[in-house]
Amino acid sequence: MSLSYSGPVPGSRHSALVSPAPELEGLLGQIQRGSADSTEAQERLGKLLEAVVAIGSNLDLSAVLGKVLESACLLLGTRYGALGVLDTTGHRLADFITYGVSDSERAAIGDLPHGGGVLGLLIREPSTRRIDDLTTHPDSVGFPPGHPPMRAFIGTPVRVHDTVFGNLYLCERLDGTTFSEQDEVLLEGLAAAAGIAIENAQLFRRVQGRQEWAQVVAELTQTLLEGRNERSALARMVKHAREMGGANVGLLAVQDETGRLGVQAMEGAELPAYPQRLELHSPRWPILLRERVPLLLMAMPGDRHVGELASELATVAGLDETGACALVPISVGAVEVGILCLLWATDRRGDARETMELLTPFAEQMGLAIEAGRAQRQRGRARLLEERDRIARDMHDHVIQRLYAAGLSLQAVARHTQDGPRERIENVVDELDLAVKDLRHAIFELHQQLPEGGLGPEIECLIGRFAQNAGYIPDLAIVGSLGEVPPELEHDVLAVVREGLSNIARHSKAADAQVRISVLDGLVVTIQDDGVGIPRKASLRGLGNLQCRAAAHGGVFSVSARIPSGTLLRWRVPL
Repeated sequence: MSLSYSGPVPGSRHSALVSPAPELEGLLGQIQRGSADSTEAQERLGKLLEAVVAIGSNLDLSAVLGKVLESACLLLGTRYGALGVLDTTGHRLADFITYGVSDSERAAIGDLPHGGGVLGLLIREPSTRRIDDLTTHPDSVGFPPGHPPMRAFIGTPVRVHDTVFGNLYLCERLDGTTFSEQDEVLLEGLAAAAGIAIENAQLFRRVQGRQEWAQVVAELTQTLLEGRNERSALARMVKHAREMGGANVGLLAVQDETGRLGVQAMEGAELPAYPQRLELHSPRWPILLRERVPLLLMAMPGDRHVGELASELATVAGLDETGACALVPISVGAVEVGILCLLWATDRRGDARETMELLTPFAEQMGLAIEAGRAQRQRGRARLLEERDRIARDMHDHVIQRLYAAGLSLQAVARHTQDGPRERIENVVDELDLAVKDLRHAIFELHQQLPEGGLGPEIECLIGRFAQNAGYIPDLAIVGSLGEVPPELEHDVLAVVREGLSNIARHSKAADAQVRISVLDGLVVTIQDDGVGIPRKASLRGLGNLQCRAAAHGGVFSVSARIPSGTLLRWRVPL
């Protein structure tokens, strides 16, 4: 009987190869697989850290959201991804950012989802979900026509502090496998980093917003203190507030001396041309202005308007529905200036809350600027009236008396001269009489009070004075907003209207006249009548002044005859 020995030979220097036992083979396999898993885990952890760094490298919110979605898809190796941003109610999607879907595919899909089906499951129950096959899940509602096929799914909420900002949705791994627990851990880690990056971007946007609002306040305050047209400055105030707040319509209602609220400026909707006046009639407006409490009204799902006040504003602005409405009273001390209103459509309600934080101090600062500008204009008007009174006294006490004395002297000389020279002296005396009459008329104009409210009321005042002497009221048409007229052109416009009406009164013998001011294609002032026209011997000194005023601004001036009778005066300068 022979024996075989498979172990090492005693005393030998070499040992034979032996086959490991089955248990040992299993243990070695686990060690090898663990080593491989450890290497893969380290690689994915490195990719996660790279994604976190990439997400936090930008402070623009839209760029951060796009980077979060891209990093998630690259980290988990998915073909498709989406980031759904919740609205202010937290129950619906306000924005839906996609990855891996082409523009043509998005167009074929149609409207973006609002939070139904499996997407709504994460909204109702904000926790990480892994689904191997979407088509068999009980909450699945199917895909719309043109939607790419998707089965494997993983989703997790993105939180900013304790508030769910939105949800990350990933579908279809590139290797065709389903999502694992490790994928779930990685996605949750990325979502946590995304929440921090989103919060930083939101804070940065708020700081930028405050700086922009402060810059606008400074600009408009300077405009008002420089004494420029208040209506134009208020229109710019509403325009800036609407644009920075992302609102559909901005509106400012100013209280007049009778307590009525008239729409002074409106942006985002067509405001009727001056002098038509829009007013807010609800009895709740005076209460709101008196209480001085800002209100932010938000529509509930299914509602088209947010109460009586928002409904009236929507009617004035021509909106079919209102999702949110901000009402901010503007007051300074005991003075109630008006109410600043912003309106958002239903799909833009998310901008309303953030804007309200900045709109209230903005309105307070603008109230101070408006009152400071009005006070400065009052002081300027007082100084101007004092100067006009002084000039009128000097003209009456010195210039007119000297002209009158010169006329008397000429009349005395004329009595001792021959017929030819006497006639020429009498003509000079007549010219002096006309000069005295013109000076007295100028003195009377200097003593007239300046109208309030800007260019429009001043033009109406000129027409009113003309009507008192002519016996009829000329037609006035203003096309566009007079707030577009720069302050440096306002005096020229008044001079054109004044001179045109003066010529009609003195020379035309007209029974009707029209004044038209347009700002649609440059600044155009036309004045026409149905009279006999300007006599050939009439002095054209005033019309020459209008020609100079037009040329100084790069414009043109013309006077032509109308058919069958009358005169047409046209003064145009570019804006």
